[in-house]
Amino acid sequence: MVKILCDTDILSVFAKIERLDLLEEAFPNADLQIVEEVYGELEHARENGYSFPEKIFQATDTVTLEQEELEEYREKKDRTEFLPLSKADLKTFVASKKREILLLSNDSHLLEVSDQEEVLALDIYDVLEILYQKNKIDREKIQEIGNQVKQEDNLDLPDLDKIGRDS
Repeated sequence: MVKILCDTDILSVFAKIERLDLLEEAFPNADLQIVEEVYGELEHARENGYSFPEKIFQATDTVTLEQEELEEYREKKDRTEFLPLSKADLKTFVASKKREILLLSNDSHLLEVSDQEEVLALDIYDVLEILYQKNKIDREKIQEIGNQVKQEDNLDLPDLDKIGRDS
C-alpha cells in the first residue's frame, strides 16, 4: 500500500466539499496519513464547532515522527528558508522527505520548499489532473468542484481551465 502524507490545507478543502473520495479515486489503495500536528490543527477546528475534521480523521491515519525526523525538524525550524512554514507543515515536510513518500498540500510555501528540496509534492490542481487523466472527472465536473471549493472554503482556483491541456 502506498503511503501519502497530507497537510491540513488540502484535506480540509476536500472535506469541506464532502469529496475526500476524490483522493481515494486519484490514489487507489493509498494510506493517507497526517502527522500529529496536523491532527492537532484539525482537532482545534473541531473544538471550534467545525464538522469537517471528523471526516478527515476517518479517512486518514495519524503518524508520529521518529527520533531522526524530530532531530531534522529541530535543525530546520529556525533556518530562514523554513520560517514561512507552520510547525505542522514543517513536520509533514520532514516526514515526507525522510520516508521518501508523496506529500499532498495546497500551501505555496510548503510546495516551494518541497520543490527546492526535491520532495515529491502535489497540490489540488495535480490531484484534479490525475482524476481527469484517469477519466474520473470531466471539464464540467472540474468547474463544479472549483465552484464548490470557492463557496465552502473561499479558495479561488483560477487555473482550472489548464487541467488536461499540454503546458
